[in-house]
Amino acid sequence: MSPLADSLREGAIIAGRYQIRRTLASDSEARLLVAVDDGGPRPELRVLLTRPANSAPDLRQAADLASAGSLCAPLVDSLEVDGQQVLVLGANGGLTLADPSPSANDPWLAHVLLVLTQLLSDLARAGADLDQVTLARLVLVPGEPGLRYVGPVVAGAATDLPAALARLRDDLLAQPGTWSSDLRAFIEHWRHGRLGSFSDVLTHLAALCEPGELTAQVGLVSDAGRIRRQNEDAALRLAEQSLTGLGAVEWSLVALADGMGGHRGGRQASQLALHTLATSLAWQGANAAMEGHSPRWDDNGSVVALLLAAVDEAHRAVAGLADTGEERAPGCTLTAGLLVDRRFFLVHVGDSRAYLARDGRLEQLTRDDTLVQGLVDGGDLTAAEARSHPSGHVLTQALGQPVAINPMVGLRLLWPGDRLLFCSDGITESLDDAALAALLADPRPAADVAERVVTAALTAGSRDNVTAIVQDLS
Repeated sequence: MSPLADSLREGAIIAGRYQIRRTLASDSEARLLVAVDDGGPRPELRVLLTRPANSAPDLRQAADLASAGSLCAPLVDSLEVDGQQVLVLGANGGLTLADPSPSANDPWLAHVLLVLTQLLSDLARAGADLDQVTLARLVLVPGEPGLRYVGPVVAGAATDLPAALARLRDDLLAQPGTWSSDLRAFIEHWRHGRLGSFSDVLTHLAALCEPGELTAQVGLVSDAGRIRRQNEDAALRLAEQSLTGLGAVEWSLVALADGMGGHRGGRQASQLALHTLATSLAWQGANAAMEGHSPRWDDNGSVVALLLAAVDEAHRAVAGLADTGEERAPGCTLTAGLLVDRRFFLVHVGDSRAYLARDGRLEQLTRDDTLVQGLVDGGDLTAAEARSHPSGHVLTQALGQPVAINPMVGLRLLWPGDRLLFCSDGITESLDDAALAALLADPRPAADVAERVVTAALTAGSRDNVTAIVQDLS
């Protein structure tokens, strides 16, 4: 687009009332400017859409464009300034969908796509060109539905709604963001036409927007076992409420750490790791707000960063237990799940495990950080051979060791009826996935099922400490 005329630059005043504050977005066809309208009883934010005066007429300038729907920012005024057509639009927002979102999470993305579906449908009925709709022309505004279209509304032949929505979907996913594996799988099915009709796609999106508050019942059982004299496993369940500028946020943490067998201070390492993890999360989630840098609990990436920072603190705390020159420093595994509304953030180091039981199927959510698992991944061992391999417990990373760690991080969306299992390797060395699936299918409460898992592992001959945490969601 041609350079901006002085009459449309920051600070300029148009028609004696619209003071331009900044450029919101610009491309080869149009420019969007944020301006303050001082012509009314109180100042209001406006978006100015500027295009060359010889551009195709905007349908907003017709006498009635009701068919374009309320998601199009309404036309407040129309001007011509230095060869530019200027449409003054009623939209109170300073960010577009092309800007990094302050609250990028899965329900938010699903909501945006549903709103875009309504917008595109309205524009198509008005005979507007859907190719004109881009992320940079969609402004985030307070309240519902949260978006306003501020781009040109011109007649055109591009009226294929599913194709336009798919284009905007892919543009959104190309933006920086952290998304659950559930959402990524849904998008892949959508891209490859595996979801059925377009209405089926919308049904799936609506399900992702459903209210996310879940109630968790947790059962936790830990036993030193029949061989070891002390229990080096540690486990916790913590429910917290953090106060932020957006109000109170409730979150819960379930975590398991297994002190490295045979190492001095394994029990101390596992307990310290969990204490540090929980303390760090609580501090970052609440007290940091006093210093003006509290995390955004509604942003997936922010929560992941918070969780990784807490794991790093735990790693350094455990490393601090080592004596100078000690060959085998204390250490531990860590498998932890942070639940915020329906979003389940998982972090993992070592060979403890987390499983998800859903709809009669059992899914292992973690990968063992062991030498043997690397051989399985490389095709040198079968999973059955790995279970009896003499190096089965040789870890490739653990908290407290004098090397950097690379925690596995996962994000899932949970549903009522889901059941989670966190367990130490004392469970999985004696119970295979089939046995665990049968135990977790038991409809009894979480506490009873956790007790049954530990009892089954001991009965099957486990030679290690055994810990099971069962978490039921409703």
